[in-house]
Order: sequence, then C-alpha cells, then structure tokens
Amino acid sequence: MSNFNVVPVDTFANVSDMERFAVAAVKSGIYKDIKDAASAMVRIQVGRELGLGAAASLKAIQLIQGTPTFSANFIAALIKKSRPRYNYRVKVLTPLECSVDFLEDKEVVGNHQFTWEDAKKAGLTTKEVWTKFPKSMLFARCITAGGRVYCPDLTAFPYYTHEELGGAHSEDDILEDEKQEKTFVPSSEVSLEDRYKLLTSCGTQGITVSKLCKHLGIQSFEAMSELEFKRAVQFVNSYKGE
Repeated sequence: MSNFNVVPVDTFANVSDMERFAVAAVKSGIYKDIKDAASAMVRIQVGRELGLGAAASLKAIQLIQGTPTFSANFIAALIKKSRPRYNYRVKVLTPLECSVDFLEDKEVVGNHQFTWEDAKKAGLTTKEVWTKFPKSMLFARCITAGGRVYCPDLTAFPYYTHEELGGAHSEDDILEDEKQEKTFVPSSEVSLEDRYKLLTSCGTQGITVSKLCKHLGIQSFEAMSELEFKRAVQFVNSYKGE
C-alpha cells in the first residue's frame, strides 16, 4: 500500500548545521508551505525522532496549530516499519468503503472502517479531494484513526494527517491506482451515496457486486448510468434468491 521510505536520520554535527540545511531548504523553494528556517528545523527534529531523514521530514511533516501531522502514506510506512510488532492489512478498499485490520505480534487485534456515508456525516464529501480521490481519503482516515487506537506507541504523540486537521492534503496520500483513474467521475450520473445504499442492499440480499453487474450487463459499478442504477435497484428489491 505504501511506497514511502522511512530512512535513517541525518547526522548533523550541531544545531548550526541543521539550521544551515533548513535555511537552504527554504531558499530552494522546493517546500512551498515552509516559510522560515525555524519551522523547518522543528519539522526536521520531529522527523529525526521518528527515524526520518531531514529532506523526507520536510516533505512528510506539517505543523498545524502546533501539532505535527503526516501524510497517510508515511503513517502506513511507519506501521510497516515496526514489524513484527505492528502491521495492517487492507480488507476492503473501494470509493464507498475502506476496512483495515490491525495486527500486533502477527495477531489481528482490531479493525477500523470508514465509509462514504461516514464522510458525508462528517461534512467531508463537499471537499474536492474527497470527490476526486475517495479511495485515498477513506484509506487515510482508516490508517490514522485505526493506528491511533491499535498502534498507539509508534510515536510520542497522536498522529494525524494534514487533511484531518484542516490542512492541505499531501500528494503522498493519493494512491497510485487513483492517480491513474483520471477519467473517473464519482458523481457523473449516480451519486456515491446512492451507490453505497445499493451496495448495502446487495449485502443484505446476499448478492455480490460482480454477480449484479454480470446479470444486468453493467460494465462498471463505479461508473454506472442512471438507467443501469434503476435496473439494479429493481433487481435487488425483487431478488428472491437462487
């Protein structure tokens, strides 16, 4: 799931060396959200305490209202790096739902789920990043919220994503498969909320999505037309089993 590399910490001989690096980083213009060397140094120090190099720290960490926040990709990598103590497994990941199992000492100790319906209740579905990259955002909420509960001692402080605390999302939060799905429009004809309700009805009736689509000739559940949706609802509501 994650391709973010947690690297060994940089070795600075003293604080002055760190400051010189921070000043150079700000002047480079590479890190658009860093305005001064002092905030850069704080990010670097937070990253050092987590085993992250200076350049990677400036990319992965943001400070929002005094709280260090991270990309979801980095948090996932941090959990993987802790193996065999902690690990996670993605059970479900669609534009409508994410479910992640969390492991401790190779045993599943809990599960965290986050759905499009949960996002709607939290007022998140009006954000552009949520409508463009729903799978990525659902995974980000699962990995951070679940990690805080089931892997609490990975850091000395609770960890959150930038977006979770009101900041801009990190490009590292966007999953590779969604980056490639540039033509996918979640609400082109049928809203995610309506498809989520249909998915729930399918589960209640014991109908798999693949079976539904095959029976009705639907090419894609995620991009179904309004007509296909109406036919699917009618089929599910009238389904009497095999």
